[in-house]
Amino acid sequence: MKRLLSIFILVFLVSLLIGCSGGNGIIPPPSQEVEKFVGLWVNEKPIGPGINITKCEINLVGKKLTIDTWVKISGTNENYLGQKMVDSKEAEDGVIEITWLDDLGVTQDELSLVSNKLKIRSTFTPYNPDWNAGTTIDYLIKTS
Repeated sequence: MKRLLSIFILVFLVSLLIGCSGGNGIIPPPSQEVEKFVGLWVNEKPIGPGINITKCEINLVGKKLTIDTWVKISGTNENYLGQKMVDSKEAEDGVIEITWLDDLGVTQDELSLVSNKLKIRSTFTPYNPDWNAGTTIDYLIKTS
């Protein structure tokens, strides 16, 4: 009788776990909107004055998107800005918002897709009130 009860409890728990995971026990695939963001993106235009995003690599790792970004500041060498990780659900509405903090200030990036291009709208707010805040928009094209 104990063995039958143990089997019943085990079957009940397994069916409960399967029911909580979408019905088949497998992580559901990302939405098509999320998949559109994945890839290596490079700036479509020559780098101008100021800070420009030169490339952005977005990967899907499980249920997370990793976003690696590189910038160029007024003709200097390209610098790796860093990596951010966001939940892939963040991209399902077609917009990803990330915030970068560094020694100079706060940069808020809004990534969206416009005509098969990655549009990155960056708003910089410096800690020093004597410095200029500003917004730049970069358009990147997918290379892979």
